[in-house]
Order: sequence, then C-alpha cells, then structure tokens
Amino acid sequence: MRGPSTNPELIAVRIKRLKQHLLVTYKELAELFGVKTLTVQRWGLGMFAPRLEFQRTLERLERQHGLR
Repeated sequence: MRGPSTNPELIAVRIKRLKQHLLVTYKELAELFGVKTLTVQRWGLGMFAPRLEFQRTLERLERQHGLR
C-alpha cells in the first residue's frame, strides 16, 4: 500500500471514481466507510483528506473493485 495522501484533491478524485464505479450515493458510500454522509461529501469535494484508517479503507475498496 502506498503511504497516506495529504492532498485532498487527489483523494477527491479517488472518492468520486469509486462512487461512480459502485453506482452508489454518498450516503451509501459513507456506510461503507462507517462515517457520516457529510464527511464523505467533503472528501469528494476535496475539502480535506480522510484520516489514515479511512484512506486504508479507500485503498481496500479500490483494490476489491479493480480500481488499483
């Protein structure tokens, strides 16, 4: 696994790509991460990068769905 990204814009691209690939809402994506919908929306807007544990979850989901 790569190191954590501190660049919110790069995380936003990854979040949006995962959301589109899975054909889910931000609410459904938030449930996968175990966070509030607003949190995932903020990640998707590039407002801030998620904590390391959630970046690891993102990496896992990307791998599971062939995005990595």
